[in-house]
Amino acid sequence: MKNYNAKLKILTIALSLFFVALLIFGYIEWQIRRPFSTSDLRAKEFTIAEGESVDAIASNLEEQDLISDKRYFKIYVWQKGLAKSFQAGDFTLCSGFNIPQIAKILTGKPESREADITIIEGWDRRDIDQYLGEKKLIILGDFIAATQKMQGSIFENIASAPAEASLEGFLFPDTYRVYKDAKPDEILKKMLANFQDKINPLLPEIEKQNKNLYEILTLASIVEKEAAKAGEMPLIAGVFNNRLLLGRPLESDATVNYATGKKLRQPIYDDLQTDSRYNTYRYAGLPPGPICNPSLAAILAAISPEATDYLYFLHPENGGTVFAKNLEEHKRNREQYLDGTGDE
Repeated sequence: MKNYNAKLKILTIALSLFFVALLIFGYIEWQIRRPFSTSDLRAKEFTIAEGESVDAIASNLEEQDLISDKRYFKIYVWQKGLAKSFQAGDFTLCSGFNIPQIAKILTGKPESREADITIIEGWDRRDIDQYLGEKKLIILGDFIAATQKMQGSIFENIASAPAEASLEGFLFPDTYRVYKDAKPDEILKKMLANFQDKINPLLPEIEKQNKNLYEILTLASIVEKEAAKAGEMPLIAGVFNNRLLLGRPLESDATVNYATGKKLRQPIYDDLQTDSRYNTYRYAGLPPGPICNPSLAAILAAISPEATDYLYFLHPENGGTVFAKNLEEHKRNREQYLDGTGDE
């Protein structure tokens, strides 16, 4: 009887331990399988450094509110033998993921640490700054600040640049691949290096024509903003070149928009009265500097404008640019294409 009672006691203890172990195992599994949050489903960037330990990864996950307790993450990693499977790099996680989901992502292929940025022909520094800010590559305003900081060293070798020159016009429009954590000046240097590569082959022709780079870029920037398509650029450059030779104001709407910060198809009357050297209705000659960053096509047009007798042009809402040789012809074009009083 005593042996029976002893065996029963041992069995009871064993069953108790089994059920306790089962409860502990079940609780751990519950902790592993449950997400940290069911309400915060925002994407979060998570980075694993080269050579980072499982303990460090678990601690970072806990600190960033992606898991509730690093111990359960480490248990899961041990259970699955994943200790050597984690990849250094950037990942996108969410507090709504559980530990198996997180581990699967962190042992998979990291996201690229680079991003493609496309700078559009005709954008100015403000446009570029806003674009980079929207892509979360910079804090708004930092790119403009970087151009102001760097322009002194750039213009040391450009004797033709006036004292108030900025890097407007030198930020070559193109697609660039940059690190997501790149500093604004690093992005800027890529653009300037690309500009140098594109412009160097053109310098002999600019020098041969007794022109200077800064004036070419200024004219090219106006052509870029005024042309509806690349094929019109040499003609439009020719119109402005004719006006410059005659000492007449360029009367470019694009320069007025640059002065006012607006983006109107046609500036209103009050805008045309703006007292700014960028207002080419009030001031003859080229404005103080480029009003945007022109394409290679616009730069080539400024270097070699098409020779014509045209002094005016206008842009109908539908159709190509219409050119005129004198004011009377230009007025007739306005009546026909803009005022709606003539035949289409």
